[in-house]
Amino acid sequence: MKSDHGRLREEAADPGRRPTGRYGNVRPVEAAISSTGWLSDGCGTGGQLPQTAAYGSSGLAVAHGDAITFRSNGRCHTLHMEPGPVRGLAREGQLIAAGGDAGTFRVWDMKRRPGKPYELDPAKDPKGYRYQYGVAVSPGGTLLAAGGYSNTIRAWAMTAGGPAPLRSWQATGTVWALAFSPDHRTLAIGADRVVELARLDGTGGVQRFAALSAPVTALAYGDKGRTLAVGTKDGTLELWDVRTHRRTLALTTHQGPVRALHFAPAGDRIAVVGEPGSARWWTLGADWAQSRACQTASAPEPREWQRLIPDVNRAEVLGAISCRTS
Repeated sequence: MKSDHGRLREEAADPGRRPTGRYGNVRPVEAAISSTGWLSDGCGTGGQLPQTAAYGSSGLAVAHGDAITFRSNGRCHTLHMEPGPVRGLAREGQLIAAGGDAGTFRVWDMKRRPGKPYELDPAKDPKGYRYQYGVAVSPGGTLLAAGGYSNTIRAWAMTAGGPAPLRSWQATGTVWALAFSPDHRTLAIGADRVVELARLDGTGGVQRFAALSAPVTALAYGDKGRTLAVGTKDGTLELWDVRTHRRTLALTTHQGPVRALHFAPAGDRIAVVGEPGSARWWTLGADWAQSRACQTASAPEPREWQRLIPDVNRAEVLGAISCRTS
């Protein structure tokens, strides 16, 4: 790994080897996957530490003050939200969405109208909406959502003419995070210390999914919508089975409040963007994690597994085959 002022570059792993979790500071703001590992080619932020972040299929974006920095088509870009600062951020495809104070919500379509954002501020009583921390863009960029201090969540459908109002919901607490399911049927809501689910067709109301020990600050769907990743203000990452409502993994990232989450396409790793802009890839597969631990220590005992590879399902780890061979 090489770094210089305001930038970070991470070299590719050896061909044929799956890379280990790598840790770095991301004032640089871009990561892209390749067959040989994770590469980083970031854009400087003028020495400012990111205050919020987003990670979608088109890459990473970070915000500091009223500025949003990201890479697209090999070039660094900076957008400015007026009025700032940026409180919530989302990126997917050609869309960048940002929430601010007093209900401010801006959406940039970098393909159709890169220099002029859609302004989706509330028509009445904008101060009642206050900080828009939770912002989401659906896979494919067809749906948008924003919510915040007022507990109100607003959703739009992207049309040829721009965003069209879809519907709104009331969460049970301050909305810190939002995520659309891959099938575009459900919106996951981080409302204070609770995860809630709302159907996009408006049926069923807002349903409680899980309770956590700290405010929910990031959400992401993985495994074709069967897994929901939850990041919290205390730096915890949890994976939940959407169908059974059961937690399948919990770990402490040691990265501060989790700002953004993103699953690798294969689903075997998850990127955690923390504070202030730290980024780490965590391996989720027990088989490869066991191999990694065996390379670290030739014959770990069961009690050592949690220390060596804390980023996998502990039940799988404790039942793993020993590294010893006959």
